[in-house]
Amino acid sequence: MVAHGCARFFLFFLMFASSLAYAEAPAEAILFAGERYERAFVSQKGDFRLAEYVRPGETVEKWTRLIAVRQFANLNNVENAAAGVIRELQRKEPEARFQFLVKEGGGEAMVDFLARPESGSWVEFNAFRYRKVPGIKGLVAYQFAYRFELSDIDATHTFKKARNAWLEELRSVEWPLHFNP
Repeated sequence: MVAHGCARFFLFFLMFASSLAYAEAPAEAILFAGERYERAFVSQKGDFRLAEYVRPGETVEKWTRLIAVRQFANLNNVENAAAGVIRELQRKEPEARFQFLVKEGGGEAMVDFLARPESGSWVEFNAFRYRKVPGIKGLVAYQFAYRFELSDIDATHTFKKARNAWLEELRSVEWPLHFNP
C-alpha cells in the first residue's frame, strides 16, 4: 500500500514538474533556445516600435545574447527590408559574409551575418527574420544576436555548435509585440 501511494505521488510530481517545464514566459519575457529573456528596453518613434530582451543579469548596454522585436508600420516588402540590413552591413564591412533567404510567396525573409567592430576584439552574430503578421500594420522583425570575444574558445565553440539551431528556431518563433513601457 505504501509503495502504491509513493508511486501516485511520484506520478503527480512528474506531471506537475513537466507542466512547469512547458509554462510560457510572461508578456515581459521571451523564451528562446531554452533560455529566458526579459524585456529591458522599449522605444516608439513614429511608425517604428522596438522591444529588446536580454538574459537575467545582462543589460542592453552589456549583453552576450539579445532578442529584439521590431515593428515597421510603414514597410510592406520583407525582401526589401532584409536587403536593407545587408546594404548597411556591406557599407560598414564590405567583406562581411551573410546568408539571405526569402520564403516562397514573399511573406518572410531572413538574413544572418557576423559583424565585427573596427577594434576587432569581439564578433556579433545577428539573425533577422522579417515577416508580415496578420492584423499588424507593416512588417515585424525578430532578431537574435550573440556577441562573443574572439579569444573566448568556449564562446566560439558555442556559436559554431548552436548557429543552425538558433536559425531553425528563429524561423518558427511567434514572439509577442509588447511595445508599451
